[in-house]
Amino acid sequence: WAGQTIEGYTASYNIGGKWYVNPDFEGGGNKIWSSSNVRLENNEAAYNVGPGLWTDYLNTNITMINNWCHHNRGIDAAHAYQGEGIRLELSPSAGGFDIRNNRLEYNSGAGITLTSVRDVDIVGNRFAGGIGVLFRNDDGRGGLNDISITGNTFDDASITTWGSRFPMTGIVT
Repeated sequence: WAGQTIEGYTASYNIGGKWYVNPDFEGGGNKIWSSSNVRLENNEAAYNVGPGLWTDYLNTNITMINNWCHHNRGIDAAHAYQGEGIRLELSPSAGGFDIRNNRLEYNSGAGITLTSVRDVDIVGNRFAGGIGVLFRNDDGRGGLNDISITGNTFDDASITTWGSRFPMTGIVT
């Protein structure tokens, strides 16, 4: 996906294809792996098992703007956290995430989950229902640094942290 714009598509009802897929590793609406300079704009990710939009492992300079992520869910009730609107994870040494003007509504997991990432701006988004932004600081994969969460609307949604394994530095809310 390096250097690409992904625009105007709908990723919905992805339940793992023809075989069981654990949403902690695969699944969901869209997954960006080890890419740079990717823009996701005006997309819908809905009713997926797993995250709606997902960046995993060493991504840099990712922009997500004007997307609608809603009604994504985990594999079952015990794993509801898997159904995030957006999941950003495992980019601890680079970063450069601009998450702006998205609608994140009624996902079983958080609107946005952050795990071992840095240099993230979350601005002008609308969060509805449950956890709006989740800081995952409860696993052993790394800390959370230089994250700004400003100018967002939280409608019956909150900012939550799980765990305290690593220092969290440069967090602005």
